[in-house]
Amino acid sequence: AAQKLSLIPPPHTHKHAPLLWTCSRGAQKDTRRLGGGSESPEERAGIMTVVPAENLDETVALAALSAQDACEPERADSQDCCERVVINISGLRFETQLKTLAQFPATLLGDPRKRMRFFDPLRNEYFFDRNRPSFDAILYYYQSGGRLRRPVNVPVDIFMEEIKFYELGEEVIENFKDDEGFIKEEERPLPENEFQRQVWLLFEYPESSGPARGIAIVSVLVILISIVIFCMETLPEFREEARTFDEHLAANGTVRAKKPNPFTDPFFIVETLCIIWFSFELLVRFLACPSKAAFFKNIMNTIDIVAIMPYFITLGLELAEHQGNGQQAMSLAILRVIRLVRVFRIFKLSRHSKGLQILGKTLQASMRELGLLIFFLFIGVILFSSAVYFAETDDPHSGFSSIPDAFWWAVVSMTTVGYGDMCPVTIGGKIVGSLCAIAGEERPLPENEFQRQIWLLFEHPESSGPARGIAIVSVMVILISIVIFCLETLPELKEDPNDRIRMVGNTTMYYKASVLTDPFFVVETLCIIWFSFELIVRFFACPSKAAFFKNMMNSIDIVAIIPYFITLGTELADDQENREGKGGGEQATSLAILRVIRLVRVFRIFKLSRHSKGLQILGQTLKASMRELGLLIFFLFIGVILFSSAVYFAEAEEKDSFFSSIPDAFWWAVVSMTTVGYGDMYPVTIGGKIVGSLCAIAGVLTIALPVPVIVSNFNYFYHRETEGEEQAQLLNVSNQNLASDTNSSRRSSSVVSKSEYMEIDEDLNNSIDNFREANLRTANCTAPSQNCVNKGKLLTDV
Repeated sequence: AAQKLSLIPPPHTHKHAPLLWTCSRGAQKDTRRLGGGSESPEERAGIMTVVPAENLDETVALAALSAQDACEPERADSQDCCERVVINISGLRFETQLKTLAQFPATLLGDPRKRMRFFDPLRNEYFFDRNRPSFDAILYYYQSGGRLRRPVNVPVDIFMEEIKFYELGEEVIENFKDDEGFIKEEERPLPENEFQRQVWLLFEYPESSGPARGIAIVSVLVILISIVIFCMETLPEFREEARTFDEHLAANGTVRAKKPNPFTDPFFIVETLCIIWFSFELLVRFLACPSKAAFFKNIMNTIDIVAIMPYFITLGLELAEHQGNGQQAMSLAILRVIRLVRVFRIFKLSRHSKGLQILGKTLQASMRELGLLIFFLFIGVILFSSAVYFAETDDPHSGFSSIPDAFWWAVVSMTTVGYGDMCPVTIGGKIVGSLCAIAGEERPLPENEFQRQIWLLFEHPESSGPARGIAIVSVMVILISIVIFCLETLPELKEDPNDRIRMVGNTTMYYKASVLTDPFFVVETLCIIWFSFELIVRFFACPSKAAFFKNMMNSIDIVAIIPYFITLGTELADDQENREGKGGGEQATSLAILRVIRLVRVFRIFKLSRHSKGLQILGQTLKASMRELGLLIFFLFIGVILFSSAVYFAEAEEKDSFFSSIPDAFWWAVVSMTTVGYGDMYPVTIGGKIVGSLCAIAGVLTIALPVPVIVSNFNYFYHRETEGEEQAQLLNVSNQNLASDTNSSRRSSSVVSKSEYMEIDEDLNNSIDNFREANLRTANCTAPSQNCVNKGKLLTDV
């Protein structure tokens, strides 16, 4: 249609002001103004209007918004809003699609009316004078559908300001605070009644007023007095049992002791005064609390109740005993437990101590990691206690009579305590002790359907309910096998040699009991049957026999059952020789070899790693840290040589020295540098003690050097496992714009390898502007047909 032209200068327009021509087509009948209102006659006629430059921004914004709003329905129908928009952040241009921004219409970039005031019509782009690195994450928020990741080089406070500026919403801000570890401000409901509110503030919130702080100070003093009394009354000088009882002669001449009245005991009187305050405080807070249900759910109130219960129980027992003519109302063991509960009063201090509150929240948030630490310690205790038992079993002076007895030694060694009550004495035992101190992919499926189901059943516990059931059975059998392995070394459960002697007339007959009838052997046989069945089924169902034998876990499964069959063959050979009268019950193999074979059974504990993410993470960490571990051992070796030589020469003139040679001092150097210190060997001269001090300090520094790298590797694998699904989405979602034909045929695992991750990180740190897409191409993608990492997502994640 023909367009009519009209020059309509507004009354306030300067004659030299430049004019801007704007156009509105007559066909677009549904255009709207920013301020609302109906269409003008010029707009209905489709005429051009000239406006002055001083009103340029407002007019252009109006025209652009009207044109955009008018055509958006048409775009949505015809082109699905695929038009691209340019966003300039302090000179760095970003380009995305309108439909990407439209996913969040309530935000600054998602709302056309909000973002229009930042539009630059001369360059046809939106301009924001904001922080450039932060916008990577802001744009990724729109691209990913709502994931927000702060770039590592942007401070938290700056990124928070950017979130607020772009109006991402309060919910996004709260989620971001949670991800960054911000402590949520607890809602503190107050009673509606004014008097009740004042009392509640007085006893619950010490910071609310001066009197409230005074009451808090009194509470802390009473708690401390109660704890001091609890400790002092256990001193021998103050014990009731140690006091001299008033004795008197009974009518029959026997001496009887009269137990003193506990109610006159000074400790009991002070304890009573403390309990009066605790009870008064608890009762007042209960009556003044805004919610009785929430009051009992609060852990601090539970501690308050538990702290005063032992007093009333003890008081009731004492009264019952006095009324019962002195008969003991409850056993001493139960009374000791009740008295022990009083120690929980120390946790009452956490109501007035921010430090204790932070410690409690830290422990609560770290329960998973603490469980992992205990599990690792459990694995080490089993391994090293078994090893030291078999290494020391031939020494008559050994303190390790069984594997369970060695548990204590392994714990105090791995935690670098070293009480010195148990220590190895043989060379093999000391080697095990040294190790104990230092120790402080693709998943293809079979093509055959039945074979695939069996493989999933035994190999992937997460695939189904029956698979989880089989995994639970496997774990139970492994644990039973390990328990049997440890229990059979107890002296109480070992076979008595006297049971092998039988008298026939005047002849003494010696015979060897058959191991085949041993209950431990029977249980072991049942476990081996399950292990063998599981191994055979997995072997026949595996997609690749070669890959099956290359798998470390399958090698462990094979090694775990071999000792049983060797022992069984040896026993059968001995029985055969005994029946034929050839061997006289002689062992087919030496005892030393048999012990080594039995020791191999302890490796069954590694079978748990098939069902334990923690052990898998530990294995991956050790594998990735082999260089650092080798460096640690090398540093330790150098220190052992240096300090063992130094202490030998420093103590050479001392007759009572423990160091008769440099090799004898190796053991001392190892346990000193690893901060264990059993106490079996120590320097006695001034020079030797100086060397020992330097050895201990050097040991701490030596161990501390490679530890951060190992911890870094552990953190990497730990977060990769615990956040595997999220990592896969963030790092491995393919990008259509970055797809590579050369890489499209590769098949890969679920996450980017650490080396590739570090290369990407290095490239990003060097230059984001010159970041090459080639560096983002990797073989590690979830999609089998596209192997490129999304640049926008990777920028913020790294």
